[in-house]
Amino acid sequence: FYDSARYRLVLSVVLAAFFYVFLIVFLPFGVDDYNPRHEYTLNFLAQILVIAGFVLAASLINEFGIRRLFFRRASFKHVFVWSAWTCFLISQVAFVAYNLLGGWHDWRLSSALEFAWQVPTVLAFPLVATFFWFRHEDLRRQLERVLKKVNAEVDPAQLLTFRGQGSADQLVLCVADFLYARSRDNYVELTYRMNGSTESTLIRATLTGVVESLQSDVLVRCHRSYLVNLYQVRAVLGSRNDLRLQVRHVEDPLPVSKTFQSDLTRALRKVKSFA
Repeated sequence: FYDSARYRLVLSVVLAAFFYVFLIVFLPFGVDDYNPRHEYTLNFLAQILVIAGFVLAASLINEFGIRRLFFRRASFKHVFVWSAWTCFLISQVAFVAYNLLGGWHDWRLSSALEFAWQVPTVLAFPLVATFFWFRHEDLRRQLERVLKKVNAEVDPAQLLTFRGQGSADQLVLCVADFLYARSRDNYVELTYRMNGSTESTLIRATLTGVVESLQSDVLVRCHRSYLVNLYQVRAVLGSRNDLRLQVRHVEDPLPVSKTFQSDLTRALRKVKSFA
């Protein structure tokens, strides 16, 4: 997603819009020099809009022009360095625009340096928010594509044997019947379909032990307390901070913790049909 034109365009617009709103609301960097009485006139708003326009133009040139000169595909190192450079570039462009509108009244090195460290503290919020929003949406799309393939390729008659610590503590189910498992202290609650209704059974075991004993590619841990059957997942829901899996025949979606999001994606890729 980071290399897509859509991400770069949205990022540029978000940076300019956020910067504009921040300037007119908080009047930082001496912006109130244009408006000593803090009156929000059309002329004042238009002047600040010019600064935001400079920021937008600089960001677009930076993302669609300059970036191509340094790298085509990004790594985490590239993302960090490029974000720092973006903040610095925009800070200096905003500094020039600010002086251009003000008749070069503050054209000093000390002011340029002040912009260089203050503007990034403002832009950090839209930069980070845009990056993680797109990252979440990319992960969500990956999960949805893979889940469709899982549902198409998995044999619903495949047997799953859940064993507890007792000799008689055992349950055998078809993949098509098992829904999910949840850790409950020293027990694991198994939820499944039986005779057209949803049933639950407790076995004395740990969720980690259940995962290791089954070693099934369609059973994936999505949370420290939940194990989900990919065959039964019908939708991926939620936002970046609240990703959830909607399971068939289960009213409440299962949570996906941030810790397991990457592991969940990797586990999905291990499924035979698209490994």
